[in-house]
Amino acid sequence: MTAPTTHANHEIHRARRPAGLWLVLALVAGFSVWALNGGVLFYYDSPGYVAQGAKMLVQLGLTPDQAGPGGAAALGESGDNLVNGSRSAVYALVAALLVRLGGINAIVLGNAAVTLLAVWLAVRVLARETAPGRSVAGLIGLPLLVAMAGSLSFYLAFVMPDILTPVLILVIATLAVFARAMTVFELFLAVSLGSFAVVSHISHIPIAAALLPPVAIAALIGGRSRWWLAPVLVAVMVFAGLAERQAFKTAVETVADAEVVYYPFLTARLIQDGPGWKYLNAKCPDPARRENIATCALFDALSRSDDPYRLTASHIIFKKTADLGSFQLMPPEEQARVARAQYRFYVDVFLWAPVSTGLSVIKNTLLQAVMNNVSMTIPDAEIVANTAESFPSVAADFTGGRLSANTGWLALVVPVQHALYGASLLAVGWLSLAGGARKLPAGARGFAAMVVLGILANAFVTGALSQPADRYGARVIWLLPFLAALLWQLRPTAATPAAPAATPAGSPAP
Repeated sequence: MTAPTTHANHEIHRARRPAGLWLVLALVAGFSVWALNGGVLFYYDSPGYVAQGAKMLVQLGLTPDQAGPGGAAALGESGDNLVNGSRSAVYALVAALLVRLGGINAIVLGNAAVTLLAVWLAVRVLARETAPGRSVAGLIGLPLLVAMAGSLSFYLAFVMPDILTPVLILVIATLAVFARAMTVFELFLAVSLGSFAVVSHISHIPIAAALLPPVAIAALIGGRSRWWLAPVLVAVMVFAGLAERQAFKTAVETVADAEVVYYPFLTARLIQDGPGWKYLNAKCPDPARRENIATCALFDALSRSDDPYRLTASHIIFKKTADLGSFQLMPPEEQARVARAQYRFYVDVFLWAPVSTGLSVIKNTLLQAVMNNVSMTIPDAEIVANTAESFPSVAADFTGGRLSANTGWLALVVPVQHALYGASLLAVGWLSLAGGARKLPAGARGFAAMVVLGILANAFVTGALSQPADRYGARVIWLLPFLAALLWQLRPTAATPAAPAATPAGSPAP
């Protein structure tokens, strides 16, 4: 018995060596963008999160007030008893805590830790249920390394909650297919990661909600025994997001004696797409009709300029110049009225022009699905200047970097990444549909289908309900090369030994 056992151990160690190497290389590649840039990547909202969280730490008595003038209000920027609720207070607090404990670069480590934890959980369950005996670490290294060649390494260095979107997709896909086979610890970890992701960005609530029906279907396909477990746990995540929003609203009303308002993304989206602008042109010039349409105030602001770019959703909401600005140039009380009315406005426009509104939703979803350029993670001069002007208390941590000094490298990197994503999509399709001796286990194919549906749900929510943007697509697209490499490793091979037959109860083990 000694010789075969020793030989088997040698084989195991020999197999683990390249697996460990892949994992080390993946971790090195994960921090490559951060190292090459010489600091974190960030967007317009990034310093706002950190400044808002710092103020929250002060109000909670956890740190002394050293922010000075120019810091964001604890619950978001406010004016005339109005508080912008578009940022997550939870993510802001976590980001500020990480900065307090280890500086701005600690957020990069936090991004890597939560991503690795979600990947480990998904692969741990997937390996146990579809490839028993396979090393979890061995299955993680190569897929992560391939994903780093895509957008993952950029988002690990990005100070935004965007890295939590793929985390949410991974845990929901795992629950949808394997919830009934997961341990209590695994279920708790999945719900904790998913709930944290949902409360960290407002777009994650509708993404989780959109995935509820396919989760229920996937659970039913797996069998009727405890099929309800997966949809109930995903519903808990959605509830966590809604509860966080309600808690935020209550805190603002009781502590700050103010009202929470959100940017009118739906309104801006409808105007850019055309149906909303046509509706306002048809209704607002009539004094009798405009009295019941709060959005006519925005129509008036948009009518002060004839620049066609003023009708772009991002310009409508954020621009402050006379030629492109509108919403930001309105009095705060009118901004609040337009923001409150965005859901009613969406319904009114849809009932007025259902075909064109529906087609615009489909068009924007498809457009978002193919937008995945990493360029929006690289801060430009305008973003750096806006940080210095709007958030001077944290501006020292957000100073651009080497990658933003000359972005010519994007002309090489982006096409290579696009080719990787296209090849990965084809590989995922081929591996999922292939039959014969190398047919993937049903659980692996179901997991792959749910991940792809998660990517599409992200495209629908961010494209159709907000504005198609490369940043939103790139934050999840690395899941395709990750999934392709993972499925490749899970495919059965001719050398794969058959699983040993179960030992009957009461029989001696061989």
